[in-house]
Amino acid sequence: MNHLREEKRPVINISLEGLFQRVILQSGSAFSPWALAHESMTFTRHVARKLACPVLDHPALVRCMRQRPLSEIMRGPADGSCLLNCIWSHG
Repeated sequence: MNHLREEKRPVINISLEGLFQRVILQSGSAFSPWALAHESMTFTRHVARKLACPVLDHPALVRCMRQRPLSEIMRGPADGSCLLNCIWSHG
């Protein structure tokens, strides 16, 4: 089965004419086991500690982490054991 659209007509609507050459059909669910966050607050507090942010006062934790540059946050935990799960839960 060829999922690439070979026709000249737009995929969704006529106003998209000329914007796309090909499309790839994808599917999935936000409820897939790999997409669900598990123990996200535990991981968030772990990262906050590494950034010297407060961990018990939630509003202060959020303010502190929002002030940090992304590069500093990404250097956070070395193990990254639940990195994917935690990103999605606080997006």
